Amino acid sequence: MPEHPAPAKSPYPAAPPTGWVRLARLGRPFQVRGSLKAEPVSSSAATALRALAKELGPVWVDGHGATRLREARTVGAGLVLAVQGIYAPERARALTHAHVWADPAWLPEPDPDDDPDAVDVARLEGAPVRLDGAPYGRVAYVLVGAQDLLAIEGPEGERLVPWAAPYVAWDGTTVDLVDVPPGLLDGDGRA
Repeated sequence: MPEHPAPAKSPYPAAPPTGWVRLARLGRPFQVRGSLKAEPVSSSAATALRALAKELGPVWVDGHGATRLREARTVGAGLVLAVQGIYAPERARALTHAHVWADPAWLPEPDPDDDPDAVDVARLEGAPVRLDGAPYGRVAYVLVGAQDLLAIEGPEGERLVPWAAPYVAWDGTTVDLVDVPPGLLDGDGRA
């Protein structure tokens, strides 16, 4: 029986640098210059992507590695991104569903005049989590949508917790879970 060759190893590291935040997920190619539609995780992430493209700030694209954005523009109600090194729709298609990450040092601070109490939930990735005042785990990632969800990684594995729930609080550095409903953080009905 013939041996199959080992799969080719990607020349790019598998993950973005530690501490970088996810700003968008890439969609399908747009037009013929290698641009892709993008789904920013929040309106502030869209603003940050436009600023990164203008300032040529560093980004990380899954499956492509460290790069910079050639362009970030609004088309209709959506956002279109163009990544350096990708100039053809065939190459862009390989990045469909990839995530775009950025170094937090390059991100603009949210404008407090917009909403002084607003929290950019995408920036919570990696934040420590306390359960009733005791260390519990960390925010592994954030699912941004109609209802933002925090993926909490703790001793019972990974659990999704609604960001807007009354038992979730943010003190600027740590996510606090207080008096969570039974069964939310484990499968046997204990909180």
